[in-house]
Amino acid sequence: MLTAWQVEEALRMLSEEHRSALVEVHYKARSYNEVARASVCGRHDQEPRVLRAEAMRLALEELGWNRDD
Repeated sequence: MLTAWQVEEALRMLSEEHRSALVEVHYKARSYNEVARASVCGRHDQEPRVLRAEAMRLALEELGWNRDD
């Protein structure tokens, strides 16, 4: 089971740009366009940042999370 501590630590392991995009889209339920309008980056820069969830998964695995738990 994933704990809040693991999620927070994994988010800290991401770059500021990736963390911000991931939080805005997945936790605040904002669209790519909304996030892009609010930042200096365009939508085409935001999508790859969010799609870097692979980095988040790897960070969680480093903290002991197993997808099969």
